[in-house]
Amino acid sequence: MTKSRLLASAAVLCGLQFSVQAHAQEAVQENAGTEAEEQSSSSVGSIIVTATKRETTLADTALTVSVVDGATIADQGVNEITEIFDTVPGLGFNISPGGLPAIKIRGIGTASANQTFEQSVGLFQDGVFKPRARQYRDAIFDVERVEVIKGAQGVVFGKNTSVGAISVTTTKPGDEFGGFISGSYETEFDSYSISGAIDAPLGDAVKFRFAALTSETGGFVENTLLGVTDGDTDRFALRATAVIEAAPNFTITLAGQHADSETVGNSFQIVQVLDPGLAFLGNAPFERAVDGDLDAGGGTTFPREFDEQQSTDFTATIDWEISDNITITSISAVSDLEYENVTDIFLIPPFPGLPTGSFSFSEDFSQFTQELRLDYQGDRTRVLAGVFYQSQDFNFVNNTALNLVLPSPSDFGGIDLGGFNIGGDFIAQTDQELEAFSGFVQVSHDFSDRFTVDVGVRISDETKEAVFAQFPQTLLGLPMIDFVTSTIIPGVPDDLLLPVADRAGVTLGTLVTPIVDLEDSFSDTSFDFAVTLSYDLNDDWLVYLSGSQGTKSGSFNNSIDINAADFNFILDEEVAQTIELGVKGSFAGGRGYFAAAAFFSSIDDFQESLFDITVGPAGMLVAENVDAETYGAEAEVRFEVFDGLIVNASAAYLNAENTTTGSDLTVAPEFTSNFGFDYNTSLGSDFEFDFGGNISTNSGFLHTPPQPPFPELESGSFILGDVYASFTHPDSGITLRADIANLFDEQYVTFESPAALLPLTNGTFNRPRTVRFSATVRF
Repeated sequence: MTKSRLLASAAVLCGLQFSVQAHAQEAVQENAGTEAEEQSSSSVGSIIVTATKRETTLADTALTVSVVDGATIADQGVNEITEIFDTVPGLGFNISPGGLPAIKIRGIGTASANQTFEQSVGLFQDGVFKPRARQYRDAIFDVERVEVIKGAQGVVFGKNTSVGAISVTTTKPGDEFGGFISGSYETEFDSYSISGAIDAPLGDAVKFRFAALTSETGGFVENTLLGVTDGDTDRFALRATAVIEAAPNFTITLAGQHADSETVGNSFQIVQVLDPGLAFLGNAPFERAVDGDLDAGGGTTFPREFDEQQSTDFTATIDWEISDNITITSISAVSDLEYENVTDIFLIPPFPGLPTGSFSFSEDFSQFTQELRLDYQGDRTRVLAGVFYQSQDFNFVNNTALNLVLPSPSDFGGIDLGGFNIGGDFIAQTDQELEAFSGFVQVSHDFSDRFTVDVGVRISDETKEAVFAQFPQTLLGLPMIDFVTSTIIPGVPDDLLLPVADRAGVTLGTLVTPIVDLEDSFSDTSFDFAVTLSYDLNDDWLVYLSGSQGTKSGSFNNSIDINAADFNFILDEEVAQTIELGVKGSFAGGRGYFAAAAFFSSIDDFQESLFDITVGPAGMLVAENVDAETYGAEAEVRFEVFDGLIVNASAAYLNAENTTTGSDLTVAPEFTSNFGFDYNTSLGSDFEFDFGGNISTNSGFLHTPPQPPFPELESGSFILGDVYASFTHPDSGITLRADIANLFDEQYVTFESPAALLPLTNGTFNRPRTVRFSATVRF
């Protein structure tokens, strides 16, 4: 992607703006003021959420739900969901060198180490399930809100919501011509973006909305070898939505979205050097002597690091109001995802005696889902029932290219290689097919005007089939595999590929990847449930007690040490049981909102995956089932102090533990908090001024348990701050805004892991302080 794409997108958006503006002049002032009114109202507890797959207010929903509204996402220049974690209590994330995000709620979530795992925190966009971790990195733009729903949600949302779900609701077409166009520029790293949306109704029965985003986020890590910054990311995304009133009480919503992104270089660097003899490799934060596209010796060249992702989604939703109290909803969706990532292995330039190489990851994923549900709303009884079908295919390939020049003499792997240059390519490929069915029902009954009981169950059946192959492609510059017959080429010594105990004669030690050829399948039948007792203390306050069980489906393991005695190709399904006691409500005549909850979750067969330096000669990713538990409490308050000033605060305490090993779980801070405010006032009759800020604290979290000689790797505590100010001219719909992110220029490690073969760790830091200016025109 280039700047020409950005300019072209801007031209398209501007052209669309002017084409409809002639039809919309009468609505300019009205539209400009509506968003501010809605934001003020929603800020004190009347936010509409769909956490129960019905529209309810946040204060009346007997769940712990944190909401980030679409205006905040747009104003702060948020590009993907991983960027909202510091404002939501109990939400955490990190991203691996391969670009895989780990999303965690209350300390539980799928680690970023294993690329084949599905997620414990389910992601949904407009009710459509998006199971792959990389889908969390799709562009987020033109949305109404993001809901973070905590606790097991297996009944309403289905599998892979064993600890919670994140639900994204996009903006739907409006009834009148109008829209917005927005541009921003960030000064420190030359980041910029242009986004916009247009409502184009064709009469009362057909309405369209078109939205687009194009952006470039400048990299913040200086590549001292090349004299460039690493981590530059270009994004481009389009969405078209149509709402068709095909008949009275019969609505069809069609949506199509395409998004792609490209990152050159990455922000991973050496974090710690444990051997004083390698001190020359140490890097200051935000600097790295790293490059791909280098001649590593022996005729081996490794490519420049990059990350590319493309996704396409189509959704058809039908809502049929059969009567005043019965609605049938059908959601059909197709999703496709492709990505490729190339990452340096050891993050240092070639040096005699030290290895160089690269990992490359690629995935091709496609999915079809169909949900059909019935919603009955009686005077005292409500029923939500439905069925769900899912079919998916994905192919994942991991290629490892290694070049190792050992000084002479050197005893490595049992033999003296005498300075021999080992060069090889090793490949691992997974092909998986999935088919799943489920049925669910949830009944809610008001036993009195104040006491309500909700009971729900879901039964799911899932079948997965996978073929996994792992083999060396070349070694010492020689081809190892005949790809026609998938056999070792004659003449290559057989004992090169045998386990250590079985070798005879000259071998190359334990660096050789063993050949693996596996094919297997499994079927899981899961039973999830939820029971909630809620009681209205009065018209403003609600207390609730809930118990629930959610399931994450079993997984295939593509991190394979075939020689390990405890090797498992299939990991069991993950089952979480949660108990929660909560209270929420409004006060001060509706100007304030408060919610608090205490919770305990026990997770059987939690699917853990970490890099273990003690496995094999160079360490490897180890995937296994363990037991875990998490407990804690969190609270949130919002209050309109006076007309125009809204303050909010939240805090969470968490204890998340791997009960099998006794270690803390990763990316699970013990304490987090957040405080923010927004002040809006009129400057005379022509302008509005808005000023606000946010401060969040984090007690730090574990990255990797101790693995001698490596100590426990963890982030220290940190404080993040953001401030903003804006001026709006309501008559023209123009807003000018300035943001400072990471106000205190705080620095902490977001990901850290031991390096294979070398006494050092690699990882990445958060972005430094940035200043961003933006302008928005609403029409």
